[in-house]
Amino acid sequence: TVNITSANAAAAGVVTLNDNIGATRKIGTLNVGSATVGGSLISIDGATIISDTVNVLAGNAANEASTLELKDSLTAAGGILLVQNTDAASDAILKTSDILTITGTINASGATAGNSDIQVTGSSKVATFASAIGDVLAVDVLSIDTASAVFQGNVDAVSMTLANAAGTATFSGTSAQTFTGAMTATNGEGTLVSSNAVGMTYVGGVGVTAARLKEISVADAAMTTFSNITAAITLDIDTNASGEQTTFLTAGHIVGTASGNAGALQIAGGDIKLGTGIVADDILFDVTTAAADADGVLIATAGVTFIAPSNFTSGTITLNGN
Repeated sequence: TVNITSANAAAAGVVTLNDNIGATRKIGTLNVGSATVGGSLISIDGATIISDTVNVLAGNAANEASTLELKDSLTAAGGILLVQNTDAASDAILKTSDILTITGTINASGATAGNSDIQVTGSSKVATFASAIGDVLAVDVLSIDTASAVFQGNVDAVSMTLANAAGTATFSGTSAQTFTGAMTATNGEGTLVSSNAVGMTYVGGVGVTAARLKEISVADAAMTTFSNITAAITLDIDTNASGEQTTFLTAGHIVGTASGNAGALQIAGGDIKLGTGIVADDILFDVTTAAADADGVLIATAGVTFIAPSNFTSGTITLNGN
């Protein structure tokens, strides 16, 4: 076991990891912080960590947040726990700031006042999460700044925020995935890329009117389900063959800027399936604030199939209302 903790109840000093941990023989447990004091560990690029389990444990006072910042890969076959504590500022933070891969499930622990946070940072850096996040207990906050995050497993987060125009969240697993939580953005910033060809389901909302994404992009060959309303300046669906299906379970998806007229609804092809929550007189896409010209709505003239709700018998469902 390796313990990284502050010597007292003050804010933790930063310990820098300049070489590998567990590269020759993996360690059993890495603890950053404890139940009574904080801890802070940052690894340099080139310093990997291999441990059975990793625990980031916040202390029990306001200045005792604990942080594990990674600049290289982490492998924890037994999982990573972010253990928040009783003070509102006693957060457990996992931060990435370089190109790396994290292998091992990540979960929150403890329903207390502090937060369990995952922060993806570093301009143009890509952090790949190879395992599930929140499969036992959802993390509180998952934020993506100027970096990109690639998710290959299920993600359960109370909130995910895309906080910068350069930030990207990509779901690209090779088996079915689910995102559960509320995904928002600093209004008009950040991109969601859905490229899972087996099946990707977004259980929570993806953007809201006042915090819409810059773009939601559904990649060619992707199979995607949006269970709730989406809101983005641009909604770009690049599927182009029968059987490549994008499913919307509700109506009222918002396309365009929060004010003015910019952005677009773009559908290249494939199947657009409507769920049973969509009924007669509903408007599927609200494009009133998309570009006020021919570029505002671009739908292929061939190769797009709209599949009506299975319970739909009569009436009109409007594709794009403006």
